[in-house]
Amino acid sequence: MVRHITFLHTHVDECHQAPPFIAYYGALTGNQTLLQTAYTQCQLYYNALHTSSGLWSHITGGTGAKDPGQWATGNAWAAAGMIRVLATIKQSSFAGGMGSQMGDLQNWAGEILGECQRYLVGCSFDHNC
Repeated sequence: MVRHITFLHTHVDECHQAPPFIAYYGALTGNQTLLQTAYTQCQLYYNALHTSSGLWSHITGGTGAKDPGQWATGNAWAAAGMIRVLATIKQSSFAGGMGSQMGDLQNWAGEILGECQRYLVGCSFDHNC
């Protein structure tokens, strides 16, 4: 999440930045709380940006710029970030106790990828074709 002094706004591509780092650091240091935090960050991005189409908006929240467009690159970054968090949890010593979280991450990333396939022919994504 992007935090400014006066407002909070969320960009779709940020799901590929902090959550994978937090997850990897958690796995590296044997800290399940950090793995859970990485998952929770993905969940918060999902809750803030997910649309009824199955794709994610580009920017939401705050009083600054908002962009409800569903950018191809932004959705790819979100899916890639969640897949990285999923893979890190799966390879960690805590995987056995985080099945629900891994299922959510797989479903959320899979939903983006599935919806993107509808746009591959003719490319209807905003801004990126």
